[in-house]
Amino acid sequence: MSLLTYFGDHVWAPVIASVALLVLVVALGYWIYLASQRRRVNPDVVVERGLSEHLTAVQTQRLSEERAAALVTCKYFLRGSPEYSFLEQFPELGSRMQKHWFAVRSSTKGDMMMMILPRSPTCAFPWSKKVRGSVQDIFAMVKHPFVFPVVDFDMMDTSEPNQAIFLQPLCPQGSLKDVIYNSTPVHPWGVKYRHKGSPLSVRRIGIYGRQILEGMLFLQGLGLTYGQLHAGNVMMVEDTCRITGYENSLFGYRSRMHPLVKPVAKKDKKAADSLCFGHLIYEMALGYELETAKPSLNQLLGQCPPELQEVLSFIFFSVDEIPSLEQIRRHVFFGNVPLPSQLANFQQTRMEMTPQMKEILAAVEADRAVRTKSKSRTSIASAPGEASALSPQAINYGSQSPSS
Repeated sequence: MSLLTYFGDHVWAPVIASVALLVLVVALGYWIYLASQRRRVNPDVVVERGLSEHLTAVQTQRLSEERAAALVTCKYFLRGSPEYSFLEQFPELGSRMQKHWFAVRSSTKGDMMMMILPRSPTCAFPWSKKVRGSVQDIFAMVKHPFVFPVVDFDMMDTSEPNQAIFLQPLCPQGSLKDVIYNSTPVHPWGVKYRHKGSPLSVRRIGIYGRQILEGMLFLQGLGLTYGQLHAGNVMMVEDTCRITGYENSLFGYRSRMHPLVKPVAKKDKKAADSLCFGHLIYEMALGYELETAKPSLNQLLGQCPPELQEVLSFIFFSVDEIPSLEQIRRHVFFGNVPLPSQLANFQQTRMEMTPQMKEILAAVEADRAVRTKSKSRTSIASAPGEASALSPQAINYGSQSPSS
């Protein structure tokens, strides 16, 4: 049978063959179109990618230069302080811009964390020997089982901008935030907290919360409103919380929590402390930060145990006003927590404050400058280039053991 005869007997065959050929041609054309689109370069994407890479390179270069300058400042301080020797420079352990962290070793106090940052433009007092001596005396008063000590500090005016230097015991366990996120304390801040953390048990939240409240109330009793509470400013010494960052308030540095709680707390610093404490309880309870001043009901109901929902509602949604730290401590959730054993034998050091110490604390509290004519006793600060350590006998290290 010839092909013509076959097609004559089967008229549908040419139709099917034509349709199949047409589908094949269309498919081939569509494939060629897609291939050409993939090869086509979008100039806007190229410009955006190039700009992003340029900005990243500029930021990296700037951070590298800042780290190098901070290292020079660190070495300069250490040359005039023979008690200390350099160990290493850490990456960015916290969120504060232009702050740098170093490990140094003290011949008398073990391994220390040195922090260097530029003077805050809102610092309430001038940088002078007299003021430095008064600030030194204030730090010597801050001794409490639930407050992390500032062992040494300096105010360097040999460079522009002036630099503040703080030294504290090196804490191998890191912060409460490291506990929540199960992270390595010396890893960069922008890396170790990217993932969701793990909620703590109700019992641990009660114990840690009570310890933190006691430390904050102690600072308020000294006339120093804290203003710096977040999980990264709670150091873990074995199973004890010790708050830090109060030196930031004294020197005029704002907390990263400040813009979040200010619209609600207004100018009431004690109310801001209560809100920050609520934020910390929320993070311990849910394993991640609260990103608004107050949680919504949907962020509380069914998200954590009922007793934590109740205490968070008490802090954030009290009808009359934001409760004080003392009112929060008396709340049944924290009131039922046994008095921390560390307070059983604790006796607050009695130190008479000079007029200038009182003036500094009052100026910090009121966000105003220190009156330059205020009188104070002669400063015990050392001359430039000399060590400025606080007396080791005046520091309560608690159970902290230095890392070797």
